[in-house]
Order: sequence, then C-alpha cells, then structure tokens
Amino acid sequence: MRWHERVADTLRDMGFVPSKADTDIWMRRNGDIWEYIATYADKLANIMKDPKSFTDLLIDEYKYKLKGVGPITYHLGSDYKRDPDGTFYVGAESYIDKMFESYERTFGAKPKENSTPLIVNDHPEMDGSELLGPTEITLFQSHIRSLQWCVTIGRIDIATAVMTMSRYRAAPRQGLLD
Repeated sequence: MRWHERVADTLRDMGFVPSKADTDIWMRRNGDIWEYIATYADKLANIMKDPKSFTDLLIDEYKYKLKGVGPITYHLGSDYKRDPDGTFYVGAESYIDKMFESYERTFGAKPKENSTPLIVNDHPEMDGSELLGPTEITLFQSHIRSLQWCVTIGRIDIATAVMTMSRYRAAPRQGLLD
C-alpha cells in the first residue's frame, strides 16, 4: 500500500477528515479546539493539544517509523523559531544557507551581493548569448526551482526577479546563467 493511502486510512481511523480546501490538511474536533495534521509526501506536521500522544499512537499502535518527532524546528525548507520576546515565526534561513552552499560548490565562489534581486537596466529578453547545453540547462532549472521555493516559503522580495528568469527555463542562454 502506498504511504499516502496508508496515512489517509490511519487519520480517518483516528477521527480526522480532510479539509475541503486542501485534502492534505486533516482536521478533527477535540473538545473546544480543532486539531490539524498537514501531510506532504512522507512528511507530517501537526497542531494539537497533545502531540506526543498522537505520535506515540502512530508509532505504537499503527507501527509507523517516525523521525524528527518533537516540536517543529524545520519543515519543507522553513525554519520554525521564536524570537527573543517569544514570538513564533517562520523563516527561510536554513534553506537559503543550503542554497548558498550549493552555489559555492557549483561555481566555486560566493554569489555577488546586490541590494536588489533585479539588476538595474538589465533586459534578459535581449540576451543574445549562446543557448546552454543539456547539463547547463539542468543547472539553470535547478537554481530557478530553488529560488521559486524560496518565494513560496516567504522570500517574496525576490518574486519578480525569479518570475522574470523563470520565463527562460525551456531555453536559457549563457548570459542568463551568468
């Protein structure tokens, strides 16, 4: 049985129902509150009164092998932290650090610092450099995917630049990769 189907059967058995807005968000009423489980591939995140009892039940009764059980600190590229005054926040620092490490491994140097993700007077649509080969196209597409995920997890300040460069995924040129 596929993992997603097994989790769905388990959550239904535990009294959860999928949200009408997103079938990977499961919910159930528990007294005066609602409890939620978010599923993504083989990842789970939950919000509930007693999360330890829930994970213990998954392990002991349903025989799941779970890793990373406990308060959420990192999930799907996002950091979950509290600032010094105790306010809970979600950030992308760890994911971006991993992107920088990947960039340095690939290009042998740190990326240039810019005050804005768009270079003033840049016109990528006018780039006439040679088309990239298959290996470089894969590299370009990989970096675009990583940047798109950064936008998704909260770096909206780079959205316009990422969307602009995303237009060239099918046939990127050397100047765009540079």
